[in-house]
Amino acid sequence: MNEEHITRVTREQWAKLKGKTNWEKVKGMSEAEIAKNALEDADNPPLPADFFDEVLECAPGSLNP
Repeated sequence: MNEEHITRVTREQWAKLKGKTNWEKVKGMSEAEIAKNALEDADNPPLPADFFDEVLECAPGSLNP
């Protein structure tokens, strides 16, 4: 994925796109296998344990007082 270029698409174009996920393969994997594969994905490293420590929760209404 890190060698592909980012391309803008319209909502209509996006709706016609097919994903690259092999869902049959995923359905045949255990939770441990899925977690292992996710942790080994260089394009999507896990968040650090303290990532959400300083997050402030805000409701949509609080954005426009």
